[in-house]
Amino acid sequence: MIKGMFYKIELPFPDNKIEIYSDGNDEYTSTLKDFYCDTCITYGQLIKVKKRRSSR
Repeated sequence: MIKGMFYKIELPFPDNKIEIYSDGNDEYTSTLKDFYCDTCITYGQLIKVKKRRSSR
């Protein structure tokens, strides 16, 4: 998936970073470092918050 993304999007630069958000899987963080320099990418983790159902 990351390899396909690498070939399809414009290469980032320190003054034109790409932003990527995922579920925080460690495989993403290590794989992204194989394709992009740390200075060219902003990586963030999305945290899903589930609504609690009220019991009746």
